[in-house]
Amino acid sequence: MSTTAMDCTGLAVAPPSEHEARREVHGLPSLGARQREAHDVLRPDRPEPQAAAETGVPVIRRLAFEEDASDVREPQQAHIHRKQQRQLSRLHPQLGGLLNIFNEGRLALVQRTGYANSSRSHFEATDIWGTANPRSSTGSGWLGRYLDTLPRPLDALAAWNTTAETPRALLSGQSGVPAIPNASTYTYASPNRGAAALQERAAAQAMAANPANGRPHLAFVNSTSRGAIDTLDRVAQATSYTPTVAYPNNGFALAMRTVAGAIVRGIGSRVFWVQTGGFDTHAGQGATGGAYGNLMGTLGNGLAAFYSDVRNQGLAGDTTVVVFSEFGRRISENGSAGTDHGAAGLTMVLGGSVRGGLHGTAASLAPGSPTLENNSGDVRYETDFRSVYARLLDQWLGVNSVPILNGDFRAGAPAIF
Repeated sequence: MSTTAMDCTGLAVAPPSEHEARREVHGLPSLGARQREAHDVLRPDRPEPQAAAETGVPVIRRLAFEEDASDVREPQQAHIHRKQQRQLSRLHPQLGGLLNIFNEGRLALVQRTGYANSSRSHFEATDIWGTANPRSSTGSGWLGRYLDTLPRPLDALAAWNTTAETPRALLSGQSGVPAIPNASTYTYASPNRGAAALQERAAAQAMAANPANGRPHLAFVNSTSRGAIDTLDRVAQATSYTPTVAYPNNGFALAMRTVAGAIVRGIGSRVFWVQTGGFDTHAGQGATGGAYGNLMGTLGNGLAAFYSDVRNQGLAGDTTVVVFSEFGRRISENGSAGTDHGAAGLTMVLGGSVRGGLHGTAASLAPGSPTLENNSGDVRYETDFRSVYARLLDQWLGVNSVPILNGDFRAGAPAIF
């Protein structure tokens, strides 16, 4: 999970086609288009809870543009990447909160995650992770295909996207996903106030109740409007939540707090998507300070606050967070005290039901090592990213991963549960 804080009034729902233009629905915001940066929270395939304590929520999060997976773990000495022969052994110094979760056995680090011939383009690579298809960066997303397996009619809040546009991973031809960048301003958009605004909402609700039999386009608009209106009061419950810990005052942490509120209040969402940006750094990637160190602190502190909060509420065992990026970084430092786009990276999974520890093998940075590729300039992938998805789908969400991923990736799946 991760976030970018964006102010927005109302609800945006993903249309059945990614190419469908945004359209205004009276009193409601427009239908959402796709976006390249995102994060998720998912919920296991269990009967809908009657109380918050029975709610299961896996959280899948993707860092906008990249979390530089090679840099999440720190070297034993000196600056990371400065000498290829060094091995990585510790979490980044700014990830102290995650280290505590790791020591509790609830943070799994899946090493050398990726796919063959990794794309170096942020946009294409992000969409590949979204479609779960290295041969195609277009079409529906793996989470969208998961949502398509759920019983109809689909709950309008089955998934909750905290960004302004719908990410590739959530795109689907059957399942709309609301985009709610700022839950505190998620209200019925009316130029009126007071009683007049309430009357307008009631009128819109009555019009949306029309099934429009024999008129499929109007039926789609009405059902979308109805779903949007029906979510208003439920989202308000999440924003009224008082957390058990203090969250940092930044967009990512505040989005995580909203997700925690939705989980504790039993909103019913199975998937949350959050994102954070700024990771496209190529210079001055100092080990502790600088822009990259600050990004690591934002990530680690936000996730640690979220995990502590849901654990205090007795919901850690029903929550799984996945942190991933579209690619890692090159092994050698460039001329600007930074690193450039690489291949395999690191995926993090945390939660009360996660089997923590190191999964997979670390790369040897010695030139000529079989764990490297591209003239020993990049880390070669060992764990196909789709096998991580397969484990989440099969053992956390309770669905068959094979048709969703269009292939069987279960054999190489890391034992994170």
